[in-house]
Amino acid sequence: ALPISMLQPEYGMFVQCNPLSPLWFPALPSVDTHKYFLFGILCGLTIYNCPSMYLPFPLALFKKLLDQSPTLDDLKELDPLTARSLQYVLDYEHDDIEEHIDICFIATWDTKTEDLIKDRKST
Repeated sequence: ALPISMLQPEYGMFVQCNPLSPLWFPALPSVDTHKYFLFGILCGLTIYNCPSMYLPFPLALFKKLLDQSPTLDDLKELDPLTARSLQYVLDYEHDDIEEHIDICFIATWDTKTEDLIKDRKST
């Protein structure tokens, strides 16, 4: 069976946006990347021997393993607030979206914030 302690955020391999969200990878992992490989082997053996095993990961992870692209619906499962914000931008029907919302081109995950537009000049 899969050691449950490896799934705990305190172990350092995974994080949660909030207590109800599925697990995901931290922005700056505190464990050796080889442990992820070993964890993957354990997961594969566990699923093979116990097909009804619950793994608290979003569908996006399994899509990536199958070389499929995740969608906005997959983001809704992992980070509902960000997904709703992106959906609002997609659904906006006028050409003046810049005047009505304050668009911030940064992404924050775990404890890391990344500017999505490199070398951007402030206006």
